[in-house]
Amino acid sequence: MKRLYRNRYFLVFKCSIIFAFLLMLSVHLFSREALLKNWWELSFNISTPVIRNFQDEDGVYKNFIFITYKVTNKTKGNIYFCPDFLIETDVNTRYWDSLHLKLEQQIEMERGKGYLDGAGIIGGIEPGETKEGIAIFKNVDDKADELAFYCFGFTNAYKLDDKVENKALYKVWKIIYRRPGDEYERQRDKVTLEFEDWDHKALEKEEPEVSPEKKPAEEKAPELEEKAPVKKAPEEEKGSEQNPPGENIEATPA
Repeated sequence: MKRLYRNRYFLVFKCSIIFAFLLMLSVHLFSREALLKNWWELSFNISTPVIRNFQDEDGVYKNFIFITYKVTNKTKGNIYFCPDFLIETDVNTRYWDSLHLKLEQQIEMERGKGYLDGAGIIGGIEPGETKEGIAIFKNVDDKADELAFYCFGFTNAYKLDDKVENKALYKVWKIIYRRPGDEYERQRDKVTLEFEDWDHKALEKEEPEVSPEKKPAEEKAPELEEKAPVKKAPEEEKGSEQNPPGENIEATPA
């Protein structure tokens, strides 16, 4: 009889464990499904980067890299679109896209069409609406042979970093290009696609640390030589006492 009760209690305990597990699983799946319903992804097409030697606003010729892209909202809701673009090179340098109105106007004139820059494209995209944008990067290191593009904002999906607490890693479109050659006349080098796929990356706009051997030497201000005070002649000292500065003296006619 005791054995029967013992088996019954064990069966009840086992069923309660299974029920609790199923309840936790259903809550997890429900929360995940609710989260996934709020995730969105835009359709997009990004062009091959173009290297251009262009005269900057200060009149100096500098190397620029630009890409154009087309984004379409194929979801059923209005999407707030705020993209960011980052280049990381194989020589440990990184560049965020920035605004360059003069170069943008030159590109639009050459291609006969307009593009929205990083500021103009920010805003809502209606279902079925398409926008075309441009991202420009200034002074990308000529010594870099590999360019990794990270395109933020084409989806709101993310995940939490396993190594850093409460750090979000955003889902980004990553594209890697190669442009082998030396640092001279980069605009003539052929750019080839090596890789493109979804990746995760933190949205951090701090500059990477530069190794001590690459840091520019600090320029010291020139030391001023201390000059010995000039001793005035007795006549000058006497005259300065009789005629203080700013006092007008009338000349006596001969």
